[in-house]
Amino acid sequence: MSTLLAVSLFGLLGVLSRFLIDRTFVDVNAEFPITTFVINMIGCALAGCVYVLSERGVLSNQLQLGLLVGFCGGFTTFSAYALQTMTMLERGRLVPAIVYLTVSPILGLAAAYMPVALAKRML
Repeated sequence: MSTLLAVSLFGLLGVLSRFLIDRTFVDVNAEFPITTFVINMIGCALAGCVYVLSERGVLSNQLQLGLLVGFCGGFTTFSAYALQTMTMLERGRLVPAIVYLTVSPILGLAAAYMPVALAKRML
């Protein structure tokens, strides 16, 4: 399988996964985009796992790129994160916007770090 095909196929899976999760879990509290937040945390954790598996030689370069660039790129939602933060600010929802803006990258980093640390201990 070519790298371009792997990225394309995994990208399609990432986009469809995100779409289905968005449609399945409607944000109960419209003032905080919890679904986007959870998707981003899952994507960060997956990226951390892929990183370690690639570092250990478990994944081929094509599969690594397919998962990171394709799936995670299609699945995670940084542009949505930025737009939703801006929308909350425009609507005067300062506290939820600040929480979302600051907590997402901190927990995203933790979500990426934890599987890396765990996998390095296990492998």
